[in-house]
Amino acid sequence: MPDRYIVVLFEDLLREPQRVMCDLAERVGIDFHPCMLEPAINNIPKKSNSTHSPGKFGFDTKVLERWKTILPETEVASIKELVGKDYSNLVNAVRASNSTSRTGIG
Repeated sequence: MPDRYIVVLFEDLLREPQRVMCDLAERVGIDFHPCMLEPAINNIPKKSNSTHSPGKFGFDTKVLERWKTILPETEVASIKELVGKDYSNLVNAVRASNSTSRTGIG
């Protein structure tokens, strides 16, 4: 069953879109094409859907850190306490699984 889905971490997609899209293309059995690096719907470029950077095309890595300026420190501390370790374990497991799949082992 694990070969029926692919988990992509949002952080990885924004930080390394070419690597992630090349991996996805390989996993689903298609050739990578540079257009995969430009978000679009029906070949029409798609602007980001955010009130923070309206009208921006492509991937915006600034969103990865925005939460630090929006959430109060007390909420960040609560979230880290509740899910920090579990989230770290999930991220590590996903990255290990994706890495194993790229080598042809998994």
